[in-house]
Amino acid sequence: MKLMRLRWLYFGLSLAVVIPGIVSLVRFGLKPAIDFTGGSLVELVVGGEGRETSEAIQQISKQVGINVERIQVERNTIRLRTEAMGQDKLELLKTGMREKMGEVEERRFETVGPTIGKELLIKTVTAVIV
Repeated sequence: MKLMRLRWLYFGLSLAVVIPGIVSLVRFGLKPAIDFTGGSLVELVVGGEGRETSEAIQQISKQVGINVERIQVERNTIRLRTEAMGQDKLELLKTGMREKMGEVEERRFETVGPTIGKELLIKTVTAVIV
């Protein structure tokens, strides 16, 4: 077939995609999701104009004593990825946000313990290798 005589071209194109991917993976690594590292994921809807800034949210969380790893703000929806926390800390966070931002509604709150996260990571790596 005519396709087989161009096999070196196809191998070259494949390598042109695979090699940069491997280099990028080795250089920058992977950032495991909350399932693998453990922690809490909080999604809140705030009233008002939706102009909350990440800095204001970070300040409120520090006052409450919560270490926030990532903050995403979209209009009036706020998603926080934090260290593992309980319902009591979440209530303190919501109270602090109500004082500065108005009405706060909890949409989602999930917590994964670090032990479960570590176990899941080991099982995932084992499954990929096998």
